[in-house]
Amino acid sequence: MLSALADPLTAAKTVAMIVLGLGSFGLGVLPIKLTERWGGGSKDSQPTHAGHSHAGHAAAGSSTVVSLMLCFGGGVLLFTTLLHLQPEVRDAVDRLQRAGQLPTGHGAENLGDLIFCAGFFMVFIVDEIVHSMLDHRSTANETLRRTMSLRRRAVSIPRASLAGSPGAGGCGEADGGGNEATGERYRSLEDGGGSRANNMSDGDRTESQPETVHGGGENSFRGLFAVLALSFHEVFEGLAIGLEERVDHTWYLFAAVATHKLIIAFCIGLELAWSKTQRSVLVTYVATFAAVTPLGIAAGMVLVQNAGAGTVDGTPGRVAVVLQGLAAGTLLYVVFFEVLDRHKQSGFLHLLSIIFGFCVLFVLQFISEYTLSTIEIIT
Repeated sequence: MLSALADPLTAAKTVAMIVLGLGSFGLGVLPIKLTERWGGGSKDSQPTHAGHSHAGHAAAGSSTVVSLMLCFGGGVLLFTTLLHLQPEVRDAVDRLQRAGQLPTGHGAENLGDLIFCAGFFMVFIVDEIVHSMLDHRSTANETLRRTMSLRRRAVSIPRASLAGSPGAGGCGEADGGGNEATGERYRSLEDGGGSRANNMSDGDRTESQPETVHGGGENSFRGLFAVLALSFHEVFEGLAIGLEERVDHTWYLFAAVATHKLIIAFCIGLELAWSKTQRSVLVTYVATFAAVTPLGIAAGMVLVQNAGAGTVDGTPGRVAVVLQGLAAGTLLYVVFFEVLDRHKQSGFLHLLSIIFGFCVLFVLQFISEYTLSTIEIIT
């Protein structure tokens, strides 16, 4: 074990597993205490009208900050995907083609990009399947509003439980345009109990809360389904780290994924806590989400060791390259359908946050390459 950790590449991936796993879990359960402090996190406590107001302002501010951080993480992932992972996959496929391990000729000129796009469409298909299954379980009298999707990174919340709490409806939604940006398919069922809860006075909302909590079993099932779907993304993010063969690239990709996953973990925990999810259920969901990326890293490390990460002539393994291309395509989907799509209705500040994240990674890459070239010249 110690000899394996002496390898810088293995050590870097081990650190990534620990930080992404424990960090995501810690940030995911932190909102339990925060919402209790704001007066909205316990099923047993019924906050007063003043408590609702205080919690609403606190949640609104938190939602705005989280939204900007998600956009920053989106810019980081955008640079990482298009200017780091995709060129790396393209170069690896080209080397395999020259070595005769992948097909060449007509139709295979852009094979690396085709693998990249296949990963994009693969997760797109999974997204549509998940939404179809969630929609199929919806009923006409449902009082829950689905704001958790692979494209929005929020969580289903009982409408009445958030009455009087503006901005608490979902991470990345504080600017008021989040629902419209993703179209009618993400809107709530406005008839039945949903509209009734929306039109109640403050006093009626408090009295109606037990009825809303009554549907918690359905809410828990839908939350689990959505968290598992989100975890599918995170497995491939971890896989991308585990398949890296250079230490500097591993640290670079770890930083990019961390800026995204850690924020998402906090967002998931916050919204689950606001929806008055039972503590044991919340911890289980967060633990599931936190564990999948380290598992993806471990799977990538196993593939690198046992499935032909490299050959005698220095060319990469076919399995590793194909999986890395699919993982990169998955990250592209995350960027465009979860972050940039939300930005359309989120104001100029969110655009600046995306650009800032992109520029930060550009500067880091420039510094990293300059440092490595300087070391090579000296040695």
